[in-house]
Amino acid sequence: MPDYRAYFVFFKPPFVKEGPARSDSGDDEDFRLSGVHRVTDLQTAPESNNAKRLRVVLACGSRVVNTVMTTALQALSVEVLDVENSAELLSRIRAERPDIVMLQMGLDGVSTAELSRMLKGMAETRNIQIIMFSTTGEAEKEALDSGGDHFIEFPAPLEKLREVLEKAQYRRKKILIIDDTKTIHEYIKNILKEEPYDLAHGYNGKQGIEVLARFKPDLVITDIEMPEMNGYDVCSWIKNSQEWRHLPVIISSTLSQGFEIDRGFDVGADDYMVKPVDPDELVAKLKSTLFSELKRQREYVLAVDDSKVILSLIGNALEQQGFRVATANDGEEGLRVAKSVKPSLVITDCEMPGLNGRDLTRGLKSLADFKHVPVIMLTAKETAVEKAKARKAGVSEFVSKPFTADKLLVIVERLLAESRVLRERDAMMSYMSDAAIKHAADIAKRSSGHGMTAYRDDASILFSDVCGFTTMSEKRTPEAIITLLNNYFDDMVRIIKVNGGTVDKFIGDAIMALFFGKTAEENAYNAVKSGFEMIRRLEQINAAQKDPEEHVHIRIGVNSGNVVFGDLGSKISRRDFTVIGDNVNVAQRLESKAPKDHVLISDTTYNLVRDFVEIEGSDELALKGKTSKLLCHVLKSVKPKNDGPRLTGTNDDPQENPAA
Repeated sequence: MPDYRAYFVFFKPPFVKEGPARSDSGDDEDFRLSGVHRVTDLQTAPESNNAKRLRVVLACGSRVVNTVMTTALQALSVEVLDVENSAELLSRIRAERPDIVMLQMGLDGVSTAELSRMLKGMAETRNIQIIMFSTTGEAEKEALDSGGDHFIEFPAPLEKLREVLEKAQYRRKKILIIDDTKTIHEYIKNILKEEPYDLAHGYNGKQGIEVLARFKPDLVITDIEMPEMNGYDVCSWIKNSQEWRHLPVIISSTLSQGFEIDRGFDVGADDYMVKPVDPDELVAKLKSTLFSELKRQREYVLAVDDSKVILSLIGNALEQQGFRVATANDGEEGLRVAKSVKPSLVITDCEMPGLNGRDLTRGLKSLADFKHVPVIMLTAKETAVEKAKARKAGVSEFVSKPFTADKLLVIVERLLAESRVLRERDAMMSYMSDAAIKHAADIAKRSSGHGMTAYRDDASILFSDVCGFTTMSEKRTPEAIITLLNNYFDDMVRIIKVNGGTVDKFIGDAIMALFFGKTAEENAYNAVKSGFEMIRRLEQINAAQKDPEEHVHIRIGVNSGNVVFGDLGSKISRRDFTVIGDNVNVAQRLESKAPKDHVLISDTTYNLVRDFVEIEGSDELALKGKTSKLLCHVLKSVKPKNDGPRLTGTNDDPQENPAA
């Protein structure tokens, strides 16, 4: 299957419809909007400026496409709310109020135009952007005519998606200007009149904070010397606020001494500009700050500490490096937040009320999602005993209190790099057979890994193939074909692995599996039992599927004998650890001759398992590449061994097979 993830990028917050121009001549002096255009409905803005994650409802009937898109969306911190049908779509949108809906055209047979009309017709959803997608570019006109705001062909070329990203990213942003001089407000407004910004105004520090809570800006420009609350205090208040600490703040002041500028950065300012402000410099700084979020967004880090001061220090340090930060005040809350945001790294205090840092780490490591998530522990007691306890719980690194932000950042970067290597290794393993993984590990232990290995051994080989797959493919969309195959492979591979087999490779809709490493009798029995259970499992799946067109039928061939194991490929590029030989070819030929929904085994295999199987027919068959006919047997049933693996749903019950 192609790796479609490389083709997908994400969508920043949605386009905001522009309304008529509005002047600054309003009665509400402490909350004024300016600009060539204004946002039609400010109430559609996010409820909290701390919630930077874009929320997307992904409406998709294909499990494969859903998985590809979800993986890609989550990689850029998009919160994905997936639905499978139109009824669920409407209820989910009403409940969740997402920023964007990504809608598969023809979802569960409902007209795309009808769905769009319903979405655009509801007051609570009419401003939500709709991105429609389909496997054919010819559907674009229909998508846009039906009410979609954007269209993507799946899979889409990267450059095309970049164009859509730019449109979605460069929406109108909101800037709050806090300054006690009205001429400064007019000066900045004139500089930005041709730029995609909506402006709000505060004329002292206290008033600016009040406006901020209602306007929910994307960025704040503040003076320093103001009545009631100066700019240093404004910036400090914002950066120490749990709700607003990630909000970019640019200080603009006539104070130009080095210690005055340093103080601005010490309280958390993202940038500092000395008045009079250069227009080009201001425009450039705003664009680099507001429209580079996607590039700056990095991993999610969870910080857990009962000290708000420590949380603020960690949050500010990480966010200035582009990390997204979630926080919790104790271990119990930390565990809940971790399950929600799925952080790439956790920083936790050691001693906290309730669930302490060690117990939090144990709780995280007990969950599959956090297997490779590194944990940094902040501690004031860095004794050998405390370290041993923490490492046993799963802590990766320690930072002694008090600590500097620079030291913490170095450790964070190192642990995340190591974690990425582990995740990449696990991902690569899913593309390799178990035998290849073991063989690669054996090669790595040797002094040189460039030699090519080859040896002979006994094995049983199983081949399976879907009957009439070409005809099935012609009647289905690409997504439906991939979904069908992957669902089928999931069921079949489970049976093979439960019986001790190794999937050597997938060849289109075919499976090649190996059974080796035990006695010839055990290898043959496990292979034959796997084939029998695969047929029975498909019978169950087909019985549950009412539409005969959706039924899947397979043929299976099994042969046993001596084969050649070895590296096949180029030693300077890519190689595969696999098996070759006449007995492998015979197994494949047997599969092609097998009756539909049956297992055909060679006489060699039959002689190894004859005490544990029943056959319903035997015949001598002419196989391609063989000069003489070979005796083959059609499997009827398999008797269980007392020590053999069993699966539910097969005739593996000793009570039904007294002879066992």
